[in-house]
Formats: sequence, C-alpha cells, structure tokens
Amino acid sequence: MDPPGPPPGPGDEGRHPDSPAEQWIFAAGRGGVDRLLVVRLTLVPAESRASFAAAVRLEPTYAVVLVAADLPLPRSGLELRGPGLWADHNVEEPFERWTLGLEAFGVGIEVDRGDDLEVLLATSGSPDLRGDRAPLGWDLEWTSLAAPVPDAVGDSRGGYRLDCSVEGELLTAVGDREIDGPGERVHRW
Repeated sequence: MDPPGPPPGPGDEGRHPDSPAEQWIFAAGRGGVDRLLVVRLTLVPAESRASFAAAVRLEPTYAVVLVAADLPLPRSGLELRGPGLWADHNVEEPFERWTLGLEAFGVGIEVDRGDDLEVLLATSGSPDLRGDRAPLGWDLEWTSLAAPVPDAVGDSRGGYRLDCSVEGELLTAVGDREIDGPGERVHRW
C-alpha cells in the first residue's frame, strides 16, 4: 500500500481538472441504517459529464431516491442542471463549511426499516425501481468538526474525509423538516 500523500490543502476542496473522475459525498446521520441523507456528486471531465445521486429517508419505511446519471459537466463550480433538477454545492470556507441547495423530483419508494441508504443508492439504477414522483429540496450546511483525514480509495489519486455537523431544511411532499445532527463529507479525485 502506498503511503498517504501530502495533507490536503484549501485548493483541494475545489475541482481537480486533471482527475479522470472526481467525487464528493455528503451524508447526514450516524451511518448505516441510521443515515438520513446521502448525496453523491461525480464529475468525469474526459466524458464532459457529471452525475448526481441522492437518497433521503423521510419516514422509517419511506425514502426518496434521485439519480441523474448523464448531466452536462459544469463549466466551473459544482452547480448541476438537468430535467427536473437543480443542485448546487458551494465551498463557503475551505475545510470549514459547505452549503448545498436542491430543487428536484425523485422517486418516492417504500423501504424496510433496516435498509442502508448507501446500498439503496448503489442499486437505484435498476429499471425495477418503481415509486411515485416526489418533489425534493433542501438548503443544508455541513460544518467541519475536525481536520481532514486522508481517504483515497480505488483508482483515486487523492482524497479526504471530514466529520461534520449538518443543519438546515429538507423540503418534501410529506412535510418540511429541520436537520441538525452529525454527518460527514468525503472528496476523492
């Protein structure tokens, strides 16, 4: 195993145009079956495309899944637009604070109480995913609780993860909801 590279610097919070694929992951909740929300943003510059995926548990047995696999690569920043989707991801203060905004439609589905949102997202590209069209929005903020920890996996050349607090508002068809609790964010390139 290669030793970890240099610690990430403030410039690593943004895009790495020379990376073949770059991913940001934002999560709210303690993890596993206690996850409330998972967001995955992936940029593939060589193919001029981006993808966005999110899963939100709104009730113990109901979640909304949103997958947009073939979006145009943003010219700059991390604002994505597609049919029925606007998502923006902003570094407010490097390694301190990010804000995320969303206005979109996803698929509302029945889930088991023990379903892990990460697993649900991994299988959500299946043509068998059936549910109701569900509006989904948020205005959320991730605030770091500690310094970044290296987290490069697979083919990524670099990466880090941070424990965070997450707060803000989820806007859904089943009612608006305040979020205020633990979370994490990961960036790999």
